[in-house]
Amino acid sequence: MTLDRLLEELAEDCQVTLDLLNQLRSPLSDNDRATIIAELVATTIHLHSHCDDSLQDRLWQEGDRLSDVDASEDSES
Repeated sequence: MTLDRLLEELAEDCQVTLDLLNQLRSPLSDNDRATIIAELVATTIHLHSHCDDSLQDRLWQEGDRLSDVDASEDSES
């Protein structure tokens, strides 16, 4: 999976999490609150799985690649 796709999925999961948190701020029945909390548990587990070593390694690689590009551009100036 590409870094762009991983980041897109992470963004989607973050948005779902924010939406659920916003829903919890509303007046809710205990039943609705329990449902949202269950969804929030599932979403945070999914978020955790996205933020594994693979994603972190890819982000570091991208940062290193960009650092290399910046260094080569500086030397050309």
